[in-house]
Amino acid sequence: HKDDDSKGVRAIVKYRFDHMRCGVVYETIDAGSGNTISRDAFGINGAYMVGDLSYKAQVLIADDYEGVSDSGATNLSLGIFKQLDKYISVYAMFGITRNDRNARYTMGATGHNGDWIKPAAGNDVSAISIGGAYLFD
Repeated sequence: HKDDDSKGVRAIVKYRFDHMRCGVVYETIDAGSGNTISRDAFGINGAYMVGDLSYKAQVLIADDYEGVSDSGATNLSLGIFKQLDKYISVYAMFGITRNDRNARYTMGATGHNGDWIKPAAGNDVSAISIGGAYLFD
């Protein structure tokens, strides 16, 4: 992290069988001395593919920051993706983050015009995202 001496590790395991894919995510952050952002997080995700459609879901849970009670959060994301051809896909997603009383997790770092999204502690945030992706070969 460029602003302090924090370090983190993220491990991801994915498995695919037939028309399904599932995954597990684990992340730990050690903020170093004099900082309270040390915490662990984990999650599960899955996708179910039918033809050119993929239905996806993910749940992420962040534990409390070290030394800060009620500072965890839970995120749920649901989406549908449609493959238009080998390179182009479109998607629609919904996500919600439920913050504990002292947590300020967001859905993303910035919003329109580069304004920072900063919910008040304990406030939940949600978003709908519609877009497309192009895979460069």
